[in-house]
Amino acid sequence: MTDRSHITRLSTGNEFVSIPEISVSSAGIQTIGFMHKAFRACVELNGSPDLPLLKPIVVVEGKDIFAGEITSECHRYWIPRFSAGSAGVSARSTVFAPLDRRGFACVLEIENTSGSAVTLKAGWTGCWESTCHTACASRPMSGAKYANISARRSGAFRRAPG
Repeated sequence: MTDRSHITRLSTGNEFVSIPEISVSSAGIQTIGFMHKAFRACVELNGSPDLPLLKPIVVVEGKDIFAGEITSECHRYWIPRFSAGSAGVSARSTVFAPLDRRGFACVLEIENTSGSAVTLKAGWTGCWESTCHTACASRPMSGAKYANISARRSGAFRRAPG
């Protein structure tokens, strides 16, 4: 087995999107980049120094289990996967960018191993602090940032059967 204790970041991507900075200690995505033909450059979306752009969160009994000990692996060489657990709940976060798709997916799987009912809150949190235009050098882009929830669907989630 290879010693990977010196690795602090993992990455993934495809021909359309790059995710070069995923923290091994927090499972947080710091930067996402994509090529923009009109700008003839890469557009980078960045988190803040204190909070990544996207990070999984699973709160059980008032405690985020992704704030504790996290294990990481590269599934099939290029798919970062992170696992955490506490209080009879285990969670796994996987980030991947399928080939031939203009985007990426963040999957959060949660399993109750306690044998009894558990109340939890789960999802993704983060901070979209800045957007940069990057061609030879990275420069901040100005403009308004927007994010909203679709009026057609209140959320995208799947509950386990039973």
